[in-house]
Amino acid sequence: PVITAVIAVYIFFHAYREIKEAIAVLMDSAPKDFDYDGVVAALKEAPGVDDVHHLHVWQPQEGRIALEGHIAVTETDLGRVTEVKERLKETLRERFGVDHATLEFELAGRVDHGPELLHRR
Repeated sequence: PVITAVIAVYIFFHAYREIKEAIAVLMDSAPKDFDYDGVVAALKEAPGVDDVHHLHVWQPQEGRIALEGHIAVTETDLGRVTEVKERLKETLRERFGVDHATLEFELAGRVDHGPELLHRR
């Protein structure tokens, strides 16, 4: 009985570690050690970006990171906004390991969102 109990505890311990990661992915949880504040700062410091809000980070599958956010810009030229978007996605990929980023661009003077849209997920 003692050996059976030891084996059961061993199996439970290893199963718990594996299931915990799977549940985090299924619940669309943010990666454990993700630098959320660093991402916000990097996005806000980027040329052409006035503000960042409605930011969500999650794991669509184990080992991959996805991000969604609203970017306020003053630029009205679509070509230049596209350049800003490409630079931001490259920064997110290289500095923070974000595999998939969906960025919605808004004209800064017309943004009418409250601070409650800055979420950590």
